[in-house]
Parts: sequence; structure tokens; C-alpha cells
Amino acid sequence: MRRLDPRLLDRLLCVAFAAMFVVDLVSAPDWRGPAWLNIALLACFIPLPLLRRSHPLVAMACWAGLAAAMATFLTNPYGLTGAFIGLFVYPYAAGAYVEGKKAWIAVPLIYGAMTAMTLANDVFIWGDIFFPGTFGAMFFVGGRAV
Repeated sequence: MRRLDPRLLDRLLCVAFAAMFVVDLVSAPDWRGPAWLNIALLACFIPLPLLRRSHPLVAMACWAGLAAAMATFLTNPYGLTGAFIGLFVYPYAAGAYVEGKKAWIAVPLIYGAMTAMTLANDVFIWGDIFFPGTFGAMFFVGGRAV
């Protein structure tokens, strides 16, 4: 895979996200807001892999903001595979591609998105912040190690 152009891999990741969102839409959880707005926000997730190398913190912030907005006002991203997979892709990219201490901005973004998703649920469970947030943080640390 190292022989492949990284831009091709990013484009393939966009296609994979698009496929995940089609599956998510077909088996969608209960939409709390208008379906068109949910679909529009889902579509915003699709091009984010194109930013993950050149602007990893922007991609990370967009993912966190979209996930938090969906959880707060629309459907819960926990039921959406593509949004959940972003929890691993974007923290890793922030860890791997951002130099210096600025990369650590990703950690509060991870936990902020997890907190918004947890607060949007009917039942509050601390583990819904801690466990997925920790997995995202582990991917960030893995990116730093690379």
C-alpha cells in the first residue's frame, strides 16, 4: 500500500465513507430533525478524508462539530457507522500530520464530541464519553508515535 499515491487512498476513503452513509441512510435510526438536513450533514462527512493530510486539525474539528451538531439537533451519530469510524481516522491524522504541541488540540475535540453525543442521549452514562473518547485518544497517540 505504500506504493499507492496517498491522494488515491484519501479518495478511496471518501468512497468508503460514502458507501457507509448509504448503508446508514437505508438502516437509519430515528431521525429527530428533517431528513434533508440529516442527509446534508451526512454528506459533509464524505469529503473530510481529503483534508486529513493537508489540514488534519480542520478535518478533526469538522468531524467533531458535525458529530456534535447531529447528536444535539438531529439524529444520534452513535447509530451512524461513518461518523463513528471518523473517531479513529481524524484523531490519528491529527496525531500523525500536525507538528508540535498544536496537535494536542485534537484531544479536547475528541472528548467534546463524545460529551455532546452522550448529553444528547436519553440516558447519561459516563462510559459513553470515556470509552469512545479513550479509543479516539489512543488513535491520536498512535498517530503521534508514527
